[in-house]
Amino acid sequence: MDILIFGTVCIDHNVTESGKITSWGGTGMFISKILSQLPQTNTTVICNYGPDYLEYLKGINIYPLSPSVPNTLVYENVSQGKTRTQKALFRDNSEPVEITQDLKSKIENAHIIFFAPLLPNLSTAYIHKVTQLANKESLKVLLPQGYFRSFDSEDNVIPRDFQEAAEMLPLVDFAIISDQDTQDVDNVAQNWAEKTGVQVIVTRGEDGASIISKEESQVVPTKAVPLEEIVDSVGSGDTFSAGFAYQYYLTKDITKSLRFANKLAAAKLYFKPKDIKFDYAKLLD
Repeated sequence: MDILIFGTVCIDHNVTESGKITSWGGTGMFISKILSQLPQTNTTVICNYGPDYLEYLKGINIYPLSPSVPNTLVYENVSQGKTRTQKALFRDNSEPVEITQDLKSKIENAHIIFFAPLLPNLSTAYIHKVTQLANKESLKVLLPQGYFRSFDSEDNVIPRDFQEAAEMLPLVDFAIISDQDTQDVDNVAQNWAEKTGVQVIVTRGEDGASIISKEESQVVPTKAVPLEEIVDSVGSGDTFSAGFAYQYYLTKDITKSLRFANKLAAAKLYFKPKDIKFDYAKLLD
């Protein structure tokens, strides 16, 4: 299964439940790390990065093959439970990767394509070009977190309206959004589904996830991990998205895929990013 992740990598300076950590970060990296532990996957992250990121790329397929900008995007995150504050530095180095002939070939052969920027910098025109090149049978998933972010003069992350939603959402099969990404998330998701036809998944932390479409909505609960047992919550949403897309591509069963994704995201909470480890067979029990 060939999987492409168009998005952003970053260096994370994190303050989490387990203390201060500096490590690799970014949705593309989390999804790649997760999918590499699931059977028969070949994942490539598509993004620009600097030479300061080379130390984090062991075992990761990335395109371009060599650093393409002076510095990698840096996110400074303070996370405690559901509360997070953030700064983003070197944002100008995270422009979308040029679609070369080599990249076109990768797009044409991909089974799953994620669009998962940490900044609102993948334009509708860029995503349209990718989806036009892609196989019609490929699964296309948008993680719109970055489109809800703007930045003030001191590099702090501040709220932004997802202005591109009406034109962008019809290009994908699923949009996966966290209940922390925007206010009134259920009405937002319902509006997207009714006006664009996209199927929207809302992740709800310890309350599981729901699927919202034109026809129906369904909540799939999860077993909450006790707060005192959580080692690191960063990346659990990306883990969910990876698990859902993988399982849905295999089964085409939304409910089973949501249950699998819930289990995978809960299992991630017991690990720091560098230590993530899963047993696929046990997650299917």
